[in-house]
Amino acid sequence: MLYQDKVDSADKGAQILQLPRLGLGRSQGFAGMKEEDRTPEASTKGDRKKKLSSHEDDPNVIVPTQQVEPMPEPESASLVPEPESAPPFVEIVFVANGDERMVHIFKRPLGAEFSKRRSGPTKVSYVDPQSYAEELGLEVGWVIRSIAGVDMSGKTFQETQAAIRDGLMALPADPA
Repeated sequence: MLYQDKVDSADKGAQILQLPRLGLGRSQGFAGMKEEDRTPEASTKGDRKKKLSSHEDDPNVIVPTQQVEPMPEPESASLVPEPESAPPFVEIVFVANGDERMVHIFKRPLGAEFSKRRSGPTKVSYVDPQSYAEELGLEVGWVIRSIAGVDMSGKTFQETQAAIRDGLMALPADPA
């Protein structure tokens, strides 16, 4: 028997775990130990302390110095509030009348069209009245500088259009 639960009458039902003391040294296991040290006995706390103190000077016996307390249950992950994440958006930087204008788009459809000549940048070519693009302040003639932090100045119209489309498709659709 390796351990035995004992009820301490002084604590009215508290359980104590008693483990056999193992002799350490040249011999292994229980060799060289007394029979009384091999099996736990029914005893009171006072007797255990007395028995432990009789082995304090013996270098071959490990004497526990404190009682091990059970670990507390981990808190449920649901009690920890989730960090609020910012809603997804697409950031487009335009050049308008020499000034850079950063626009954050949070929903689709946008309600704007873009075009590009053979040589030159991609521009806003049409803004639908009463659209989200008009609400954001987009105007015809604005030049696209970057989309989601990626410079569009050397990109083809198809690459720029794909960047706008991919960014918008990741956004929630406006239910209206």
